[in-house]
Amino acid sequence: MLFRSAGANDYLMALLGTGAVFEGAVCDRAGTSEGINYTTGRKIYCESLRSLPHIINGFENVSGVLASSGIIFEWFRKVSGQQGKSYLALVREISEVIHKEDSLYFFPSLKKGAVWQFSKGAFVGLEARHGILETGSAVVKSIGFSVRDVIQYMESCSLNIEEIRLSGGQAKNPLWNQLKSDMIGKRIIVPEIHDGELLGCACVAFKGLGLYSSLIRAAQDMVHIKEEYNPDKASYDRFTCLFEKYSRMSARIQPLAETL
Repeated sequence: MLFRSAGANDYLMALLGTGAVFEGAVCDRAGTSEGINYTTGRKIYCESLRSLPHIINGFENVSGVLASSGIIFEWFRKVSGQQGKSYLALVREISEVIHKEDSLYFFPSLKKGAVWQFSKGAFVGLEARHGILETGSAVVKSIGFSVRDVIQYMESCSLNIEEIRLSGGQAKNPLWNQLKSDMIGKRIIVPEIHDGELLGCACVAFKGLGLYSSLIRAAQDMVHIKEEYNPDKASYDRFTCLFEKYSRMSARIQPLAETL
């Protein structure tokens, strides 16, 4: 008979398995959806953030949810006929044009208050000269800018963010990790074990077996950082200009979207 078990909810295991067990630690867990999870001992009340339990007593997990970030990129691979190409190869090709195209934008949603959900989206500025790489660039920027939007909102709620620990398939793609660091302006931390949920379950198991005195001690001992990605200043500055244009355009088209 086959048994399947887990330590707890996936996001709780990702917090533990990335070592996000101290004040100010941030875990970015991505798959079909994505959650930016902030560890804090304070109660935070902000409209667009969720306050959830943390695996460690005394801490809260304040979360910004991107419901469709993985779906968006997989959708693009499908409609552009790129499913046979690896994520690494596709991101490499897109990265070659991502700073060259500043007139095409993709909005996963046009509805105010639903910018993190892929529903009723649109390309804006689409022209005949735009091909797969240009549309792919717009899609990738929409994902990175959504993460940046969450981070800036968190910081407006007095949550200071210095670095972000990754969990999930995204952690395996060094090109995407550097692009994300450049787009959001934060240091990206990649643990040796990319799937933090699995390592989190191991921490719980070893604590249960008495090998560690606490979950914090287990995480401190078992989570090893493999790579760090720091934002390139020139790239970050260019992305900042694009992000500001993207945000202004989003604000302008939302009133129109309400009438559709």
